[in-house]
Amino acid sequence: FPGEKEKNFINTLDLLEEIKPARIHIFPYSKRPGTAAAEFDEVVSPEDLRERYQRVRKFEARSSFIYRSQYINKKLKVLVEAKRDPKTNLLCGYTENYIRVVFEGRDELKNSILPVKVVDVTIDTTRGKVA
Repeated sequence: FPGEKEKNFINTLDLLEEIKPARIHIFPYSKRPGTAAAEFDEVVSPEDLRERYQRVRKFEARSSFIYRSQYINKKLKVLVEAKRDPKTNLLCGYTENYIRVVFEGRDELKNSILPVKVVDVTIDTTRGKVA
């Protein structure tokens, strides 16, 4: 946010640590003409902006990993998406608590809700198996 001091940023990190969110939608502030914030004199330097973004991104990866890990060996309902995961070509979908899971399966399972057992969690992927 324009004019955010390091102390304010640390307070944000402390709050995130306290609430331990499952996901964080992270984006850097960018000036938009016509908004009140566009008139602020004080701005965070591009270097500080990048560094803070990376710090929150790193926190989000760790927080998400910890959150998703609690579901290993548990069955969750998954809404299977119409398209396969582009990286793995596996089926993919979201659980009721918004965990993205990839798993093997036939195309006939697309656009359905089915039980999937979480079998592995990495920093960026949750893998499952149709239960």
